[in-house]
Amino acid sequence: MTDRQPPAHDAATEITARLHTTFSGIQEADWERCLPGEAEGYAYYAACESCLAVSEEPVAISAWCEGVVIGVAPLFRLDYALDTSLQGAARKLTRAVDRIVPGILTQRLLGLGSPLAERCHIGFDPALGLTGRGRVLRRMIGALEAHAGRRGIGLTVVKDVAPADAAALRGLLVRLGYTAVRSLPVAVLDLPDTEDAYLARLTRATRREVRRKLRGASALSVETVSNTAAVAGEIESLYASTREHSGLDYDALEALPPGYFAAVSGGLGERALFKLYRAQGRLIGFNLLLVQPDRVIDKYLGMSYPEGPLNDLYVRSWMENVRYCLQHGKRRLQTGQTAYDLKLRLGSTLEPRTIFFRHRSRLVNRGLKALAPWLAFDRNDPVLRARRANANPDNR
Repeated sequence: MTDRQPPAHDAATEITARLHTTFSGIQEADWERCLPGEAEGYAYYAACESCLAVSEEPVAISAWCEGVVIGVAPLFRLDYALDTSLQGAARKLTRAVDRIVPGILTQRLLGLGSPLAERCHIGFDPALGLTGRGRVLRRMIGALEAHAGRRGIGLTVVKDVAPADAAALRGLLVRLGYTAVRSLPVAVLDLPDTEDAYLARLTRATRREVRRKLRGASALSVETVSNTAAVAGEIESLYASTREHSGLDYDALEALPPGYFAAVSGGLGERALFKLYRAQGRLIGFNLLLVQPDRVIDKYLGMSYPEGPLNDLYVRSWMENVRYCLQHGKRRLQTGQTAYDLKLRLGSTLEPRTIFFRHRSRLVNRGLKALAPWLAFDRNDPVLRARRANANPDNR
């Protein structure tokens, strides 16, 4: 199948799209051909699906041409609060309005992508050219919107498009009436050859801080496992504890389905590693890493309070991950969205993400388009907002 040349570049060739209520509706080989080498690949999405309640909502979409799969993507459905990006006092104000007029801020949403992924995984048969990919995407968007219309869902989105894909997708999505809005960027650390070379890149103050905190965390023991059956409940509790202590709240976009960590552990094998941190034999923290050929994705960190911060767990886990990358020839450590202050001080750069949206009501769509700049996720993150203000003091 991989040697076939799909004829999707021919405008006369018919492309069809199918929505799937389970990932088993797509062959893993077809998915991996369209999206090769991704840690958040077929096995990952199938593991996530296993945590969800049985539903008639689609979880994936595929595009076909002459019996060959030539495009794939995950799908998600949720009731989305329009003020999800807002934090602090702004969120309190909008929630007060919502209590007065219940439901005014909530939109039913169907999207390409997943809240459980680092980017929007829209994959195409590698034999397709730019024109063919555009035709496939147009067909997939058409199927998405048609299903949303049948279900009475107004808002369709393409979530967290990475820069490498945005250039190819933006033009078509804009022509289809979609509006681009900035999402939260992803922190990425490009690594040199050695730990000493990495530390030398940091400022003197940060380097001293890292070494001091490593000494403070020296009593912690660390274990690397792929099978978490023995500590599954503790991992869930540690992650819940971390969310409770977070200063940010992104509602349904950051909520994990019950049993997520156990499902990922069981479904991904050695592509999912858990770093377990213990103090005096007691588990006080964990870190989920997803491993792919070119990078390690630091997916989720959980810890108990106050034990985790008192033992400098964050810096200890960061350096453990740096060392793992260097030992295994991975030159990129991807550490996700939020908590940017320390990630930037530790040498990361920010890779943008873009959300595209469209509402089928022209009136509502115009209103959302006008609000989009104010609801951009990166605009409302306090660290990113302060960073912009410092870079442009005249705009404070």
